[in-house]
Amino acid sequence: MRQIIVSLILVLLTACAGTPLSAPEQEVDADAIASHQQSLQRVDAWEFQSRMAFVDRQANDRQAASLRWYHSDNERALRISHPLRGTLARIEETSEGASLTDNQGQTYRARDIESLLMTHLNVFLPIDLIHAALLGRIPETTIINPNYYADGTLASYEVDIEHPFAAWSQRPAQTWQVTLGRYSSVETDAQTHSQDAVVQLPHELQLRSDDYDIRLSISRWSIL
Repeated sequence: MRQIIVSLILVLLTACAGTPLSAPEQEVDADAIASHQQSLQRVDAWEFQSRMAFVDRQANDRQAASLRWYHSDNERALRISHPLRGTLARIEETSEGASLTDNQGQTYRARDIESLLMTHLNVFLPIDLIHAALLGRIPETTIINPNYYADGTLASYEVDIEHPFAAWSQRPAQTWQVTLGRYSSVETDAQTHSQDAVVQLPHELQLRSDDYDIRLSISRWSIL
């Protein structure tokens, strides 16, 4: 079993190989960049299914699983599962707080997903950054060394994220490297989106810091 999991992780860790060439922001058409970012602003409810590889270097832990993520203006719902072990965890977040239910039926609560993972799993993941990266959006923070593909879609960047418990952390801030690839057209719901019928979304995603490496290979997007 361990060999199967490690093999899947290796496949995911090399999934971004062979992506198109990207270039620094100043070498890419600014109108193309702006046009793509504008199209993403109309995407406010979505769902995807993917394979996921997660490496925690601090704990020397490697995991592979399937991930289903639903997002709307007032709710996030994540289901992490394994083909042989079933549902490993369900994570939900609303305006009233966040909850995590594990495969033993134990439920944990916190004010948001970021605090939930930090408090109960000792894992710090910048959820807002991940949310922006999933769609290929430029995050609402200062980014470093942004690169774009020729069609204006975001290819890679770096960003410094402050640890939520910086006063007690050995690393008060971490640099995250974000790489996006395999963009393709995803149809929008014609009943809720009156303008463009399709939007370009990434299907390969990597977020990497000194402590963590997260890879997603998305098999299906749904714009709701």
